[in-house]
Amino acid sequence: MAIVDRGRLYVASAGDCRAYSVRGGQAERLAVDQTLFQLFVDAGLAHDRHQAVRSRRMLWSCLGDPKFELPRVRCEEIQAADRLILVSNGMTRVVNDGLIGRLGTITKSATATTASVVNAALTLRTTDDATCVTVSFGDVSSEAPAE
Repeated sequence: MAIVDRGRLYVASAGDCRAYSVRGGQAERLAVDQTLFQLFVDAGLAHDRHQAVRSRRMLWSCLGDPKFELPRVRCEEIQAADRLILVSNGMTRVVNDGLIGRLGTITKSATATTASVVNAALTLRTTDDATCVTVSFGDVSSEAPAE
């Protein structure tokens, strides 16, 4: 989920859907996966390739779970020409961060970015939903709108 308010972007994530910020030709992941794999990575635990494949799909928190933990929320200042890319787990399982970032920097519009990211997932034969939303920011102001 993403909310824009007064020149700031707030991103909250659940499960293994992701959000990326593209600024100045660089992409940055704004969301942290709530998977067993991410817990291993955060703890610095080594794991073999087979274990990594299984643990990437095991969520420890997600929407619909009665034990759902509060999502991590991140706040970023928006700059003109920034781009926000939100993708579903069907995308992140087959399209890596680097490719999503490159597509977000080389495409001319938000619509072209969305189409390119979805096409990449379909080309790489995702077996899950392939959902992407891209927003390009123009001139942003931190001032409240006049009433």
